[in-house]
Amino acid sequence: NSLNNSFLLGAYDLGEIAFSPLFSLGYTKFRHFGEEDLDLLDFDTLSFGPNAFFQFRDGWVIRTGLGVMIDYAPNDDMEKTYEQVSPMFALGKGFQIGKASSSWELSFAYHFSKSKQIIDDLLDRYEIGFLWTANWKVNRLEYSPYLRIAHGEYVNQDRRDLMGSLGLEAAYHFNSWFSSHLFAGYSFRSSNDNIYKFKRLDLGGGLRIDAKF
Repeated sequence: NSLNNSFLLGAYDLGEIAFSPLFSLGYTKFRHFGEEDLDLLDFDTLSFGPNAFFQFRDGWVIRTGLGVMIDYAPNDDMEKTYEQVSPMFALGKGFQIGKASSSWELSFAYHFSKSKQIIDDLLDRYEIGFLWTANWKVNRLEYSPYLRIAHGEYVNQDRRDLMGSLGLEAAYHFNSWFSSHLFAGYSFRSSNDNIYKFKRLDLGGGLRIDAKF
C-alpha cells in the first residue's frame, strides 16, 4: 500500500526556459503473506525530496534533484534499517507518436547508503538509467506504457547490476477527478553475482481521486 503526493511550488518564466520546483513525498508499506516466516521481510519506506524542472520551448527538459529514502521495520518498533540519499541529474525530451504524447529521459544518479544490517557504504553506487513513457486517450480510456533500463556500478564491492522494468497502466475516467486503474508490470535484475538476480511480475488495480488546492 502506498500514499504519494507532489507539491508543485509554482511555475516561473525565465525567458526561453520555464522553471518549476517540485517537492515529492511518499510512504509505502510492504506486507508479505503465505508463510509466517515471511513477516521478517515486511518493511515500510518513507521517501521525499526536492526536484527542479527546466523546460525548453523545443521540448527538452533538464531535471535535477535530491531523493531521500528511509526503510523501517514495522515488526521491530519501527526501527530504521536503511537510509539512502541520492542526488541526480536527468536530460529528457517530449514528443508525439501519432495522437499519443511520449517522452524519454536519460538520468545519472549516485546513491549514498547507510544500513543497520550490513556494512555502511556497501551499497553506494552509480546508476545510469533510461526511461521511456507514452500516454494516449481514447474517449474515457487512457493507456500509459513505460520502459526503464538502468545500470548500477557499486563502488565498494565487485558488483554490477542491470535492471529493467516494463509495464502498462490502463485507466477509465468516470469524470475529471475520479478514475479506476489496472496495471501490469514485469521487472528483473541481472548481476555478475547470482545471489542478486531476480524476476518479478506485478498485477494490480485501484481507484484514484485527483484534487487541486
